[in-house]
Amino acid sequence: DPGAWRSREVFDFELDAITRIALGAEGVQVVLVRQGSDFWLETPFEDLAAADQVENLLVELASATIDAFADEQPESNRETGLDPPLGEIELTVGHNGEHQHLLWGAVVENSEGLHHASSRSQTFVTRADLQPYFEMSAAEWRSLALTSFETFEIDALRVRQTGHEEFFLTRDGAAWARGEKEISFPSVSDLLYAIVDARALSVVAESASELPGIDAAEPVLEMWLQGETGEQSIAFLALTDGGAQVRLSDRGVVLFVADNEFTEILAKVAQVRSAESVKSDAVIQLPTGDPELSSDQ
Repeated sequence: DPGAWRSREVFDFELDAITRIALGAEGVQVVLVRQGSDFWLETPFEDLAAADQVENLLVELASATIDAFADEQPESNRETGLDPPLGEIELTVGHNGEHQHLLWGAVVENSEGLHHASSRSQTFVTRADLQPYFEMSAAEWRSLALTSFETFEIDALRVRQTGHEEFFLTRDGAAWARGEKEISFPSVSDLLYAIVDARALSVVAESASELPGIDAAEPVLEMWLQGETGEQSIAFLALTDGGAQVRLSDRGVVLFVADNEFTEILAKVAQVRSAESVKSDAVIQLPTGDPELSSDQ
């Protein structure tokens, strides 16, 4: 059958090759641009994009397949909702700036999860689950993470907390030192995961200057993260009922973090502060004379 030679892939790209995503529907235009390993919102405002939302969208696009072309559809399914389209996605791929488009149409009548769509001058129906992304507001694309660093990307961390002595952490391979003393890896790892995994409840201001008294306020807790990709400070400012306001140096925005997230980070900071030094040259001694153990074991 000549139709069997048709490609059923909607797009042809590698996930890492996407440099820009423009998504529009019902008057909402969202533009995401890759910066290093992260995507940042360029339109309608500038901020870090939610990594999980972007990744899920890219995976959905990369796996999108064509269930049937328009000329394979019955006449009853020719009302596509593509003129004009209900939504549109434009991808910029690679350094040459190649563009790939997708027009999104109406639901196929009497079907489960099928949508009309068009790409590369072909009209078809697909089961790609893209409708939720066209229904998202611009604010929902905004990251609520405190940092875009992954734990393994952080090489140094300085912590200043009201009422406590400041300390500095540095990585040396798999080991971490507080000042000049090596301390247990788990205590530092727990703190790094608490920072990286923390999520705010909301964005309360585009900048600290919008909040009276906050811009010049002394942070209750401030952390400076450093890695090969750059550096960032996270400052926990005014404490309020239910949480704390947080200023991020790399984004400028002020987030609101719930009490449980802030308390968790404080607990991990205290854990690192009190961690005892360890000897890096310690050797684990296996018991000898045990008939159950061979020399290899």
